[in-house]
Amino acid sequence: MFRSRGTEGPLSPLLANILLHQLDIELEKRGHRFARYADDMVILVKSQRAAQRVMDSITRYLETTLKLKVNLAKSKAATMSECAFLGFTIKGKKIRWTDKALADFKHRIKELTGRSWG
Repeated sequence: MFRSRGTEGPLSPLLANILLHQLDIELEKRGHRFARYADDMVILVKSQRAAQRVMDSITRYLETTLKLKVNLAKSKAATMSECAFLGFTIKGKKIRWTDKALADFKHRIKELTGRSWG
């Protein structure tokens, strides 16, 4: 997963899409299956070894070709059961919310539907 640095604010997703469009083209050219939303990305591969190889290759591409800094603390090569993307994880054939996403949802519902709300 790649996270941009220093582009906080309303233009951040737009700037990320513009900057990372070249990465999308490169991943398609290499034949990878991937999903990207602004600066969050997941690339699907078949093995842990392939995941590490792709992560090293894409990190090198981002840093050398696109001149972007990859936050290695937030980036990882992991199995699908260990990986969360946009608040969801895949376990077997089911898509589940992450614990944090579910807690945020419940908090928001309680905010909107308080007991004093007529």
